[in-house]
Order: sequence, then C-alpha cells, then structure tokens
Amino acid sequence: MEPLSAWRGGRPPGFPHLCAECFGTLPFLEHPAAIEPPPGLDALWAACRYAPPVSHWIRQFKYGGKDSLAPLLASLMLWKELPGFELFPGMLVAPVPLHPRRVRQRGFNQSHLLARHWLRGLSRHGRLLPEPRPVVRSNLLTRRRFTRPQVELDAPNRAVNVAGAFSLGGRKARGSRSLAESLAGAVILLVDDVATTGATLSGCAQALKEAGAVRVEALVLARPGLDLPLGEAA
Repeated sequence: MEPLSAWRGGRPPGFPHLCAECFGTLPFLEHPAAIEPPPGLDALWAACRYAPPVSHWIRQFKYGGKDSLAPLLASLMLWKELPGFELFPGMLVAPVPLHPRRVRQRGFNQSHLLARHWLRGLSRHGRLLPEPRPVVRSNLLTRRRFTRPQVELDAPNRAVNVAGAFSLGGRKARGSRSLAESLAGAVILLVDDVATTGATLSGCAQALKEAGAVRVEALVLARPGLDLPLGEAA
C-alpha cells in the first residue's frame, strides 16, 4: 500500500474536502491487530473506533441512504496499516449478508459496497495482490431469517438474535461446483461496517467453517470503545 507521503495533502483519495490536519484527528485505532476475535473467527481487524465523525458517516451511510459514502469509508479501511494482515492467494472476500427484506428497505447492502471498494482500492493504491487474486463473493452467505437490528439489543440478546440466521448461499460457485465444494479448504475474509459484540461475525464464521473453510478472518471499518453503550453503536 502507498505510504502516507505518497498521497497528496497527507490523506487518501476520496477525502478531497478534508484537510490533512482534520484527517489526522480521525479516530483510527492505535493497535488494530490487538482486537480479540469473537468465537469462530481466526482474526479481527478494525480501522477506526466508532466515534465522531466516523460514527456519523456510518449512520448516514446505513440509515440515511448515503451509498455515495462507500468509497470514502473504504478509503479509511485502506489507510490504516494492519500488522499481521495477509492477503492469501485465492482468498474469498465475503460481505456480511443482509436479509432480502432489509436490502429492499435500505436499497443496498453496505457491507458489499465496502468490500467492493476496499478490494478495488488495494490494487489502485499500490498494494500487490497475490495470484490468484482475492475476489468479492457476495453469494457465499445468505441471511435466511429476518432479524431485529442489532443496534436495538444488548449483548446476550444480540447473540440470540442472529443464532442460526446465516447459511450458505443458494447459488452455485463459478463453473459447475457447488458452493460447499468451492469452500473446502478456503480462506475467507468477512467484511462489515461495525463489529460490536461480534455476534454477527461469529454466526457467519460458523456457517463458513461448517461448510469446509479452514480460516475465517474479518475486517470492519469501526469498533466501539468499551465505554460506549451498545445502543449507540450502529
């Protein structure tokens, strides 16, 4: 990835209206590799703390219909160095799925937009991708049960809310192989906007590992601090 000095004005592409001094005050996590992954995940990275102004941008993105914010938020995920993070050859990048009803309400899946812009930005801004290149696969998982928004629930109820909510997608993988066959031995990176308790990511990881994935990691834009009430995290 290009170093800070390679970006004009000391900020990544996608933030043309934010000066370098203001960009330097954004709530990037100091130690993104030190996050304890929830059960089922082999690693979890987050670029930022869920704090202003990033938290405001995320809420506008998810609930305000501002899908135009996707490239900007993905730029934040590109900007932060993730010690220990590795792109594996043929890695499958899986956005956390939304229930079709939620997609109709929102108009898009925010995790899919983040994953697509993040992966596209990696090669565009100087990151050498392994061969075969990682690909975004939005059909790996499906949300088979409509659930309450996690933001409305406390920690124990978040886990109950998404228990058994995820399964393999119904469509076939490329060629004639089934999704289950394509996942045997796979390394998968889940992408989401916010990880709070990690219950959603755990549910996704469990479904993928039961299907044969050998390693499941997760990358999120933001994670709330320990002092933030759950109801305040998107």
